[in-house]
Amino acid sequence: MIFSRFKISGHSMEPKFKEGDRVIVWGKCMLKKNDVIVFKQRGITYLKRILDITPAGFIVKGDNEGHSATLGPVQRSDVFGRVLLKY
Repeated sequence: MIFSRFKISGHSMEPKFKEGDRVIVWGKCMLKKNDVIVFKQRGITYLKRILDITPAGFIVKGDNEGHSATLGPVQRSDVFGRVLLKY
């Protein structure tokens, strides 16, 4: 799927993305540092910012330090895409 819609739950990306916000995600794009992506890991869908790109995958973190879980590298195959817009 090229475009997908997601509803934000949680507080890890506040203040830019708040619980209840909706985003449109583009799945056919080159990802780079500082992009906000949606991905699935261990059966949970996350919205996080790319901090770094390594051979093992993307290193990601939420913008809200107090509410962001530490996750291992995110594989490209687990990424739905990059956030294009919030509505």
